[in-house]
Amino acid sequence: MKEQFNALDLPVLAFSVKAVVKQDILWNSFPGSVVHGNIGFRLKKLSCVVKHQNCQKCFLVHSCPYGVVFESPIPADSKRMRLYPQSPHPMRITVFPWEKQVLVPEETFEINCYLFGRATTSLMLILLALDESLREGVGRMSAGKRGLAEIVTIKNIINDDIKQWDDLKTNYAGFIDTTSLYMLAKEIRNTDALIELKTPLKLITDGRVNNNPTVRDILANLLRRLSNMSYFFGGKDADLEYEKLLEMATSLTSENELRKIRAIRYSSRQEKAIDISGIIGKMNILDCPPAILSLLQMGQFAGIGKNTSMGLGDYIID
Repeated sequence: MKEQFNALDLPVLAFSVKAVVKQDILWNSFPGSVVHGNIGFRLKKLSCVVKHQNCQKCFLVHSCPYGVVFESPIPADSKRMRLYPQSPHPMRITVFPWEKQVLVPEETFEINCYLFGRATTSLMLILLALDESLREGVGRMSAGKRGLAEIVTIKNIINDDIKQWDDLKTNYAGFIDTTSLYMLAKEIRNTDALIELKTPLKLITDGRVNNNPTVRDILANLLRRLSNMSYFFGGKDADLEYEKLLEMATSLTSENELRKIRAIRYSSRQEKAIDISGIIGKMNILDCPPAILSLLQMGQFAGIGKNTSMGLGDYIID
């Protein structure tokens, strides 16, 4: 079954950062957006080499770490998304527990990070930016102070190898190697597939928020995301059997236990609060065929729906 998706030969890095709280952290309703923004702010400081620091007029925006990961502009010669200002971002950040608003000293939390294609070369810069942001302060102000934390360990999500952060900073070579996206799909027979949403899913179907998605809705979004990521960051136009796969998904039924959950993030760029509410819960796909299962397995790394770069649309499949 893997051979069917060889076109999705997109390099992937997946790692989990364990951090310990040193001073109370007060999150907003979705900490992934906070950590994502903090990494971006410091990554730009670490990687920008021009004085004007204006990405909109910078000739390096398609190659510098910050430009690739956070700006992700559409190339002038692109055959896709030419009417859009940005492509899907090649990084995902999730924070667990995401629903706990306050963390106190000695509590631990995890920040999972997924990098794709050209963005995988920026791993250490992203970790250093994260380390700096946690030490300088994250979350809301309380008594004139922000929360503080320190990175303890880094875990390779794919093979469960763990390394101390202090050791990794001085001896990184070979700890986390890239894996091709299609290799993350396992050989499997027809079976029920239980999707458990670990963070809210904000799915847009036909221009409207979809709070009761069908299997086809999920698959259409996932196929679009995977193929765009491969095109923009893997340098390959994935030639998949889209119509056949969508037709297959249309025939499937699911038993859904979903509920809407409210979440807000503040955008420093737009200087306003943005509603990122979505659905949470479980979706059991009955008698799911191997091809759909393989795509859903890859989707665990890529995420689905809106705002995946900040941690929405994170799920596991059983």
